[in-house]
Amino acid sequence: MRKGTSIIVALLVVLGLLGSAHAGTLLMKGAHYFDDDHAWNKGMLKFRDVIKAKTNDALSLEIYNRGVLGSEKDYIQNMMQGALDVATSSTASAGGFARELTFLDLLFIWKDQPHWLRAMDGEIGRKIAEVIEKGTAKGGNPGLKILGYWGGSQRHILSRKANYTTVAELAGFKIRVQDSPTQIEIFKLLGAIPAVVPYQETYSAIQTGVVDGMENEMSTSFQSKFYEVAPYYSETGHVITVRPFFMSGQTWKKLTPDQQKIVLEAAKEATTVARSIEWKQNDEAVEQMKNKFGVKFAAFKEKQKMMDITLPVRQRVAKEVGISEIFEMIEREGKK
Repeated sequence: MRKGTSIIVALLVVLGLLGSAHAGTLLMKGAHYFDDDHAWNKGMLKFRDVIKAKTNDALSLEIYNRGVLGSEKDYIQNMMQGALDVATSSTASAGGFARELTFLDLLFIWKDQPHWLRAMDGEIGRKIAEVIEKGTAKGGNPGLKILGYWGGSQRHILSRKANYTTVAELAGFKIRVQDSPTQIEIFKLLGAIPAVVPYQETYSAIQTGVVDGMENEMSTSFQSKFYEVAPYYSETGHVITVRPFFMSGQTWKKLTPDQQKIVLEAAKEATTVARSIEWKQNDEAVEQMKNKFGVKFAAFKEKQKMMDITLPVRQRVAKEVGISEIFEMIEREGKK
C-alpha cells in the first residue's frame, strides 16, 4: 500500500473512533474532491440534513471535501474496506473495482439530457446499480451501493483555433484526452489526433500549441479559465457525465430497514439538489463566457453521424464488460 494511502486510511480510522464517541449516533464520513460551493458539496449537505432530521440525529454525516481524504480512487477503496461511508466520484475512478462502470464514460451513449434522465432515474439506472452492487461484492465484502446518479453535464470540444461543426472538420484536430484506450480509439475514428496530457498541464499545452484543444464540461472549463487559451466551443455534447453517489455496503448493512428507507429518501433529495445546482452552474458559465469573455459557441451539426461511426466501439465494450442487455435498453430508450 502506498505511503499516502496508508496515512489516509489511518486518518479514517481515527475519524471513525471519534465518530463512535457520539452515543446513539452513527456518524458517517462522506468525501468528494471539490470546494464548498460545488454542486456535490451542496448535495452532500442536503443528504446530511435530511438524515439527521428524519432519524432524530441517529444518523449524521461529516463531510470531507477538497480531496482531504485522498483521490477518488482512494474513496472507492476505502468504501470497499468500510473505512469511508459515502462518496461521489467519476465512473473512471471506480472502474478498477467495477469495470462495468467504465462503459458509462464512453462517448455518445446518450442522445440528449432527457434520454440520460429517463435512463438514470428509471429501470436502466436500477439495473446498473444491481450490477455494480453484485460486481463489487466479493469474498464476503458487501461491496458498493449506488444511492443515486449525480452529474448530467454535457461535455463539448474546446479549441484555440476555430469552431467545428462537422466530422470532416475534426480531421487532424489534436485533442487532449484522458489516459483511456477507448477514448483514444473513438477520437481516432472521428479523424482527430488524440494526445494524453495530464489535466494540470492542459492549459499550457493548448497555449503553446502542443494540442489544439480539449473536451470538458462548461462550469469546469470556466473555473479553470480554459477559455483564455481556447475561446472556441463546439457544442458536440459527446458525453453526458454519470457520477454515482456511493455508499459502502458495510455501512448499508449497519442500518435498520427504517434507516435504509430514510437514506434512500435523503439520497433522492440530495440528487435533485446536486443536479440542479450543477446544471445551473453550467448555464451561468456559458453566459459569462459568451457575454463577458467573448467565447464563440457553435452548434455541432453531425452528432448523429458521430454516434453512428462510434457505435461498434460501444457495442464491443458493452459485450466485454457483460452489459450488452443494458446497452440495448439504453439504445431503445434513446429512440423514444
